[in-house]
Amino acid sequence: MQSPIYKEQNKEDIIRIELELTSLCNLKCPLCVRETFPVAKYDTRGYNSIIEQLNEYSNLKFVTIAGAISEPTSHPDLFKIIQYLNDRDIEISLYINGDTKTDLYYSKLGLIFRGCKGHIYFTIAGSTQELHERYRVGSDRQRVLRRLDLVNKYSGNKGILTWLVFNYNQEDFEQNYQYYKDRYNTEFFHTLPFQEHFNWDIDIHLPKKEHELYITQINRNVYPTTCVSNQNNFVQILHDGEVTPCSLYRLHGEKHCWECHKENLDMLRKNKIYNIAESETETSEIPLRLYYDC
Repeated sequence: MQSPIYKEQNKEDIIRIELELTSLCNLKCPLCVRETFPVAKYDTRGYNSIIEQLNEYSNLKFVTIAGAISEPTSHPDLFKIIQYLNDRDIEISLYINGDTKTDLYYSKLGLIFRGCKGHIYFTIAGSTQELHERYRVGSDRQRVLRRLDLVNKYSGNKGILTWLVFNYNQEDFEQNYQYYKDRYNTEFFHTLPFQEHFNWDIDIHLPKKEHELYITQINRNVYPTTCVSNQNNFVQILHDGEVTPCSLYRLHGEKHCWECHKENLDMLRKNKIYNIAESETETSEIPLRLYYDC
C-alpha cells in the first residue's frame, strides 16, 4: 500500500494559500468540478470567518483567490478581503470570469487593486462567441474583454488575459495568438488535463499533441514521493474553511497525483500551450497557483 505523500504542515510554515471564497458561480464549464462532482450545498462563507482563519497564517506572502467551484466576485465582501490582504502586504492573484457584475463593479475592482501587489486574471476560450461559449457556458466573450479593459484602465494594467486551449479551438488559438498577445496583457495560456486523467464523458480534450503526451504519461502510473504543496508551503482553503493540499485532493486523494510527479511537471513546464503558473509575475520567487481549475 502506498504511503501518504501529503504531510500536514504547521500554519506558521505556510506562505501560499489558494482561497476559495464561496461555492457560487454563474457558469457551467463542462470540465469544472461543479459539473462533474456537484457540491451538496452551495453557500458563501462570512467575511469575519475568512479573516479569522487567514490571521492564523502569520507568514503568508502569496494568496490566490480562486478555487475549484468558486467565482470570487460572487462573494459580497471581495473588496474588503482584497484590502485586508493588501494591508498585510500579501501578493494577490485573483481569478475571475468577468461576467457577473456591472461595468461599474469592475471599474471599482480595478481602483481597489491599483495599490496591490499582483494581478487579476480573465479567461476566454476562443476568438468568437461560438468557440468561447462551447466551454465557458453562460459567458459573454465581448463582455469579459470589456471588463478586462476596465480593470486595466483603473488598476494600471494589472489585468491578465488567459486562454483555455482544447482540441476544438487549437487552430483558432494558433491563428490568433499573436494578436491577443499584442492587444492584451497576456502572461500565459493554459488548458486542462482533467479529461485525460478522469475519463469523463465529455468531447473536450487537450490539443492533439498534448493529449498524446498525457495519455502516455498517465498510462505509466508513476506517482510522486513527496507532495508539491508540502514542497512549496502551500495549502488551499475551501469555501467551508476546510484545508487541503489542493482542490483535487479532496475529491480523489492521491489518485490525482500523477500530475505532481517530477517528469510530468517538467513536461508541463516545457509545453508552450499548457503552462503551470510558476509565478504570479516574472519576479515572484516561487510558485503561487499549483493546480488549475476552471
